Amino acid sequence: MGNQRNHKFRHISRGKFARCKTPTTTTVLPPPTQPVTIEGSRIINIAKLQEYIIELSIHSTQCGGSVILTGEERDGLASIISTQCSRCHHTITLETAKKVKRPRGYRRWECNLAAVWGQMATGGGHTQLQETMSTLGVPVMTKRNFVQSEHSIGEWWRQELKRSMAAAGEEEKRLAEERGDYHEGIPAITVILDGGWSKRSHKHSYNAKSGVAIIMGKETGKLLHIGVRNKYCSGCTQGIPQKKHKCYKNWDASSSEMETDIILEGFNQCEKVHGVRYMRFIGDGDSSVYPTLVANVPIWGHAIRKIECANHACKCYRTGLEKLVQANPQRRTHTENEAKTNQCRPMCH
Repeated sequence: MGNQRNHKFRHISRGKFARCKTPTTTTVLPPPTQPVTIEGSRIINIAKLQEYIIELSIHSTQCGGSVILTGEERDGLASIISTQCSRCHHTITLETAKKVKRPRGYRRWECNLAAVWGQMATGGGHTQLQETMSTLGVPVMTKRNFVQSEHSIGEWWRQELKRSMAAAGEEEKRLAEERGDYHEGIPAITVILDGGWSKRSHKHSYNAKSGVAIIMGKETGKLLHIGVRNKYCSGCTQGIPQKKHKCYKNWDASSSEMETDIILEGFNQCEKVHGVRYMRFIGDGDSSVYPTLVANVPIWGHAIRKIECANHACKCYRTGLEKLVQANPQRRTHTENEAKTNQCRPMCH
């Protein structure tokens, strides 16, 4: 009987009802990272800094350790600063800027795009940005990063320009419909147009290899069409293959014909793009634009009317008077004496 009890006791102690020992686990901490020193200044987004402070405060409350600086990963003006808890070696990172989405889906640092945007708006470039940032002690982006950001911003500007011109066209169309201004059943509007290219430099004159022209709605004063003509491409001049660069050359005729070609393009596209017809335009004394529009705008070109710009009319009037005085010196003396007499004459009360 005793042997049976011992056997039963041994069975219970070794079976599934026996009490098991709880295994003990040991947390292996990562090896501590040596602190580093980061020199210079950084541009930090305040919202990202607040997020970092909140995360750091929560961890410090739970752990109680201090934080040391362990590294930095830079991308232009943006940085990812790594810090580590001295007690548990937990890593907390601080991104100094936000990321924005590009039109094609890629993400870029906001501060890099803003810096390049500012240089493009003020006529600067990578060299100017580098000089400014070096004075502040802020590391700057590479030339390649700068160019890539330029392309991203240029694409955004192009898309926004199309959207803005489309909205302006809709507004001009609505105003024409409200006042009942139609030509053959299609809303007719008045536009303001002008163009130009560089003509003069220091001590000599020349015709630039690039020109621009615009068309604006008279009622809204907003842009409806813009065009650029280039006779030169730096990539082609350097012998870079077409597949490896974007060629901006789109003109081979004379520089004086650039404005006329761009304006004609805008008139030919207005009905398709905006659903209106440019029946009247306000322009300068350019003698080539008006005949070109009348002859080359199909169907309704013959009905286009030109309104002379008051500013240019006054300039032409003054130029005519100056030429008249130069051709007749005696008129100059009479005019000057009359002006002096009027200045000395007392005012009537």
